[in-house]
Amino acid sequence: MKKMYAFAATLLAATLAAGAAETFIRGNIGGKNAEIKNDASGKTSAVVKCEIPNGFDSIDYASLACVGVEKKEGTGNTSLTLWLDGKPVAACTLPVRDTVLAAQFIITDAVRKAVAEGKHSLDFKVSQEGIAGAQRPFNLQNADMKIVSGEKPFDLDAALRPVFKSGVMYRESVFPMSGEDGSLPKAKLFFTPQKVMEATTFDDSGKLVRLQEGKDFKVSGDMFEVLPNSKIRSIPYDMIYSATKEGAEKFKPYFNFENPKCFAFFREGDWFHKHHVYVTYRHSDSIKSPPGGTDLTKLPKTLAKLKAGKPVKIVLFGDSISAGANASGICRVQPFMPSWGDLVAQKLRAYYKADVTYLNRALGGMNSPWGDKNAPTLAAADKPDLAIIAFGMNDRMPAEEFAKLQKNIMEKIRAQNPNVEFVFVASMRANPMWKNFAVHDEYRLELKKLEKTGVAVADVRAAHTALLQKKRFIDMTGNNVNHPNDFLIRVYAQTVLEKLLPSQGL
Repeated sequence: MKKMYAFAATLLAATLAAGAAETFIRGNIGGKNAEIKNDASGKTSAVVKCEIPNGFDSIDYASLACVGVEKKEGTGNTSLTLWLDGKPVAACTLPVRDTVLAAQFIITDAVRKAVAEGKHSLDFKVSQEGIAGAQRPFNLQNADMKIVSGEKPFDLDAALRPVFKSGVMYRESVFPMSGEDGSLPKAKLFFTPQKVMEATTFDDSGKLVRLQEGKDFKVSGDMFEVLPNSKIRSIPYDMIYSATKEGAEKFKPYFNFENPKCFAFFREGDWFHKHHVYVTYRHSDSIKSPPGGTDLTKLPKTLAKLKAGKPVKIVLFGDSISAGANASGICRVQPFMPSWGDLVAQKLRAYYKADVTYLNRALGGMNSPWGDKNAPTLAAADKPDLAIIAFGMNDRMPAEEFAKLQKNIMEKIRAQNPNVEFVFVASMRANPMWKNFAVHDEYRLELKKLEKTGVAVADVRAAHTALLQKKRFIDMTGNNVNHPNDFLIRVYAQTVLEKLLPSQGL
């Protein structure tokens, strides 16, 4: 009991810390419009020089944005790799478009390590890896780094503690939408709080707003209720849903939902993130975790390397959910939580004190046929020790065809490294008001058939389904259609880590 209260006190201290110091640093690019390509004559690269200013002696968040245009040569996707001190530290895959594109690299651990070693002048190399000539060349035009120091925007250990455990629920999200009749917003929490430790939201500028129980909100049983004159911005029901297309014109863009038939508000970026309320509370409820749980038997080679302190390379290959769409860190807003793949890598480095290289080759909007086609050029070319494969949300094919494509992807990656191990991720559910997508449940079952020594399945779908038994989809979404918010991103990371960490590590 004392341990639980100490844990709770640590969480509260972290969330009540003073505001973070933030700054943007313009990167100095070596060579105007530096061209990056991978051709038969050898790899070309650009160098981005960044000077960390005085006062930033600890790093809580760092991201580098590289902006440029693709050349109209070749048909393959550009995938940029970022290097620091001779080691790859991040990757980003870009769509094929004849417009200005931005590659966003989350590099918190790498910059933190460099600054801790006394380095404030950082030279990043940006390159293309993989098969020569398979990717479009990229002309890098400008770059900037955002860094945050002086506060832990989120607690890594707390964020990755399984949400199904009793004790403390950390920053559970609820969406403050009024009732259809105009009544004040209320939403169910997953557990029944014994004590609310903190509740926060954000204003339009993205500034953190701390909420007061009894003044801004109240909790009755497991129900979170917004009070009159609250600092919480209540969202009218008719600003999210409309029975008619004409009524939906006021909140363009929108999706045509089928169950029930209506038009629904849709936004990418940080809109939902800024309007959610985040509640940290203590509880004693005990709810059985969904199928899965800790299983350290499937990935023996990866675990042996982690335990021995040997270098481990992890590659994530998937769609927009894997790329980090709607994560606050990708949007560069508080609390700067990265994609779930980054969370997995950060936790493994911290727990095992291991040299973990993490490269994200995922791309928004892509499906399994794209993954099958591009696996040799992207994921396989990195020769990973562990490949995390996470397609499904954008697929509509029969389950047997989906399974065949996952096997193809696996074999193409294995051809470059016979010792590679795999984690397949069963995707979250799409908004049930949009479409049912019953075939996605069949995908989950097909993935489970692949599980064996060297191949694990992270069943996020089961976890999301369990959460939806108590919570609404809109409470856990980043776009109201098919993306997770920070809370559900953490569930993704927790579920993957159950295959890589002992239970006491979570």
